[in-house]
This record gives sequence, C-alpha cells and structure tokens, in this order.
Amino acid sequence: MEYTFWDYVALAVLLIFWNLFFTAHTTGSAEQTPTDSSASRGDAGSSPGMMANESLATILSRIWAMPGTGNLESFLAGARQAYETIVTAFASGDVSGCAGLLGGDVKRVFAEVIAGRQARGEQASLTFIGWQAAEVVNAGLAEGRVWIDVRFVAEIVAAVRDRDGNVIAGDPERVAKANEIWTFERQADSGSPGWTLVATDSAE
Repeated sequence: MEYTFWDYVALAVLLIFWNLFFTAHTTGSAEQTPTDSSASRGDAGSSPGMMANESLATILSRIWAMPGTGNLESFLAGARQAYETIVTAFASGDVSGCAGLLGGDVKRVFAEVIAGRQARGEQASLTFIGWQAAEVVNAGLAEGRVWIDVRFVAEIVAAVRDRDGNVIAGDPERVAKANEIWTFERQADSGSPGWTLVATDSAE
C-alpha cells in the first residue's frame, strides 16, 4: 500500500504539509500519512485523556512532579524543536538523525512513505517559516506511560516534484498553515528527559 500525506493530514500532516505532499498520490488506493496515529494514539490514552474528574492542569502537575519531566515551558520548547526537526527530516527523506524521537509505528510509516517517494523518483522540499501556536491540549497517565497532546500551528512552504521536476503537490511559492496535534509519550518511571512521538492527527 502506498502512503500519502494528505489522507492522514486531513488528519492534518504532519501538517498542511502532509496534506499537500500526499494528495498527489491518489492512484486508486489512498495513501496513509504519518499523521494518522490513531493506532498508537489509542494505546497511549484513548479515552478523553483526562482522568475522571481531573483537570488538565491537575494532570500536568502530576506529570511535572515526576523525575526528568521538567516543566511546561521546557517541555513545549523541546516539542517545538522536535516538530521542526522531524518534519524537515521527513521531507528530506532521511529521518535517521531523529530516529530516537519517533515511536515504532510512526517510524515504520515514515520509512514506508519515504521508500515509496524514492521509488517514484519524487523529491519533497519543506521550509519551516515559523510558529503561530504550540499548546498542550490533553494529557494522561495509563499503564505506566505518560502522554501529552500538543497542538501545533506552524507556517511552512512545502512541495513535491516528480522525477522530471514538475510540482505535483504543494506550492514552493506559497506559505501554508499546518494545524496538527502530536502525541508525545514516555515511561512514567523513567528519569530520562526523553519523549517520543507516538501519534499525529489533524487539529482541523
């Protein structure tokens, strides 16, 4: 099966970017994009996330009290950096440098999408312009894991070209808005500050 950014980034793409990139490949079967993470996301905390009768602020306070989790400001700074690093690497076709930031399912889908793009002789480009928003919208603790949903609204310039250099998706001259929710997860008992991306979804 081929994967396309738009089908899942209609979940939002990793962005409008995902959306742009993979709309081009509607060759009979929809291509999935890395942004749809319903599978891994469901494991991480599918119910409304907030535990019964607990506010988001209360849950976050419990998370920040755990060793190695830091605080809201440091978490969001790291999440923004991870977002920019991951989407740029994905567009370049080489995510080896950020593999440690990706959960197993996300890593697998990224690899499949990149392999399909290379097989078709396509080249993707993405320029990160800046942020409109980055905010925590949900969080939870379940089965020894901690997860946090972050809504990202970013401005990007993205395009995909075929083997002849023709633009088949996106627009290299236009700034687009990506509006997505990414789910980051870590072990609750880990003293390591590391979070991994386990799911992406559209915020629209």
